[in-house]
Amino acid sequence: MNALDHSMTTDQISRRDFLVSVGIGTAGAACAGESPRPAGPPPLQGAMVIDPRPKFELSPYLYMQFMEPLGVTDSSVDAAWDFGRDVWREDVIEITQELAPTLLRWGGCFCSYYRWREGVGPQNRRRPMLNQLWGGIYNNQVGTHEFVDFCRRVGADPLFVVNFEADGRKYWAVSPKGDVRSGTALEAGEWVRAF
Repeated sequence: MNALDHSMTTDQISRRDFLVSVGIGTAGAACAGESPRPAGPPPLQGAMVIDPRPKFELSPYLYMQFMEPLGVTDSSVDAAWDFGRDVWREDVIEITQELAPTLLRWGGCFCSYYRWREGVGPQNRRRPMLNQLWGGIYNNQVGTHEFVDFCRRVGADPLFVVNFEADGRKYWAVSPKGDVRSGTALEAGEWVRAF
């Protein structure tokens, strides 16, 4: 039975049959040297027609990236930082400018136990942080000032993910060494106001 038989109703044609027919028709046209019809097979009676034209403008922030210390095996932050010179690697700056993200997010899960004040001030006096999710120690050498600098250099807006009560997860609220990692609304507000 041909899935494109016009005497059939859309209820009688499965999606699989329809896709197989379209695929076979496209492959046949390609083998014959013909360009496939852009509209696909003729619409069936009662078939849904999808208009690909956008109905509204997409937010430029849809095209965002994130930076997060991902632990001892991989890190979008530490891999981009030149620890010998205490600057961002120029090749990372250049490729990020080429990718042109409109928004960069600082942190994800690790923000559930991140205390932003540990990542500001002179780098040699910043307190290291136990990475409770991926393991290892995050040295906080790259903190808020460095992240904001990176955003400015690549032309992106910064988005901070704040620690608010360790996302309600008790195992992140206090580190295994007894260090309180749970943030507050006041602390989050001060972070936003500071930058």
